[in-house]
Amino acid sequence: DNDTQALQLSTGSLAIGEGGTGTFTVRLAFQPSGTVTVNLASTDPGAAGVSPATLSFGPANYATPQLVTVTGVQDADIQPETATISVTGAGAPGAAVSVSVAEDDQQQLVVSTSSLAFPETTVGGVSVSLAFQPVSTTTVPVSTSNAAVANPGPTTPTFTTANWSTPQVVSVSTTLDADYNFATATLTFASAGLTSRNTVVTIVEPDILELTPTSGWTCPFDNNTTSLRLRGNPINDLVVTAMEGSVEGSVFPA
Repeated sequence: DNDTQALQLSTGSLAIGEGGTGTFTVRLAFQPSGTVTVNLASTDPGAAGVSPATLSFGPANYATPQLVTVTGVQDADIQPETATISVTGAGAPGAAVSVSVAEDDQQQLVVSTSSLAFPETTVGGVSVSLAFQPVSTTTVPVSTSNAAVANPGPTTPTFTTANWSTPQVVSVSTTLDADYNFATATLTFASAGLTSRNTVVTIVEPDILELTPTSGWTCPFDNNTTSLRLRGNPINDLVVTAMEGSVEGSVFPA
C-alpha cells in the first residue's frame, strides 16, 4: 500500500474569547492496521486549554470525526493571546490548529473609597490600584479641586505588570484655617483611556462652635431682647435654650 497515513482536521484555526470555547474534529485519512493514539496539547495552557488530551482510532472508527474542545482561559491581564494546538499520532505527520483568544476584560481604576472625612490639620489617605494587569506601565495622575482644602500626594501613582494589583496610598493633607466651616474638595483619579474615579474629601473642623457674644447678654426675663449668632456653620440645626443664669445649646436632631 502506497498510501501515507494522515491526520485530517476540520479547521486549521479557531477564534474564541476568554471563558469561551471552540471545537474542531480529527479523523484518520486511511484505515490503520491497529489502534492509533492521537495526542493533543496546547503550546500555552494559560491562554487556551484543550480536551481531551488523547483520541483513539482503530480499523472500525478511523473515518469517524472525533470532537476536540478548545477553551479560552480567563486571566488577569487585558492582552489578547494566541496558542497552537498540536495534533500528533504515530505513523502520521503532525498537524496543528492556531487559536486566537480575544480579551473580554476592560481596565479599570480601583479606588478604595468615594468619600473621605478627617479632622483639620490631620492626614487622610485613599488607595488606588488597577483591576487588571496592564500591557505596559500605567500612571494615574491625581488632581484636586481645591489644594487648600485637600492636597494629595503622590500625584502620579505608577503601576507596572508586577505591582498593578497592589494598592498605592495617596495621602491627603490640609491646613488649619481661621473659620469654623466644614470644607470639601474632590480628588480625581484619571488615566488615559480609563474611566476616572472621584473621592469627595470633607475636612472636619475641630473647633467648638460658640455663641457670640459669650457674655454681657441682657436678661430676657426682664422683657428685654438680645441677639445671638454662631461663629460658624453647624452641620445640623442647633437649638439654643435660654435659662436663668445660663444659655444652653444642643444639636438638633440629637
